Amino acid sequence: MSIALLRPNDARARPSSLLKRVEDYDRVFKKDYPIATYHVCAEVAKRIDRVIGADAAALDRKDQTNMRFYIAMDVACTALGKAAPTPAEIAAMQLTLVTDAFILAAKDRVLKQYQALGASDQAAKGTELIEKLKLDVQERFPQITQPHIPTA
Repeated sequence: MSIALLRPNDARARPSSLLKRVEDYDRVFKKDYPIATYHVCAEVAKRIDRVIGADAAALDRKDQTNMRFYIAMDVACTALGKAAPTPAEIAAMQLTLVTDAFILAAKDRVLKQYQALGASDQAAKGTELIEKLKLDVQERFPQITQPHIPTA
């Protein structure tokens, strides 16, 4: 949800109810997505959890939980140089780019916006943080400004 659909706010705010609607499930698990898309997403999330977990002095557990989905989106967009990568592009992403330093740079970008909004659960679960981060990604990678939104 965070990487392939660019919806980290939904992944954070509604993790258990996210896939209850058939439409949402079909968007996340589209049959025509390359299977590698899911591997890349899982590997990126695993690396982010390891890196920000080790950086506990900088982020408490609540902030790690609130930011991880946003960091994942930023990492994927930055690694691919696109504001709205497709599932096929995500599947082909070079995971060697996703180093600890790369993740920490993404964390710093997200943290800046997160703190500006009050560094709270409400900031992580609302829409303002995702709007600000998407704008930042679009400014860094202006060639594509509309996100890839698959249809059910």
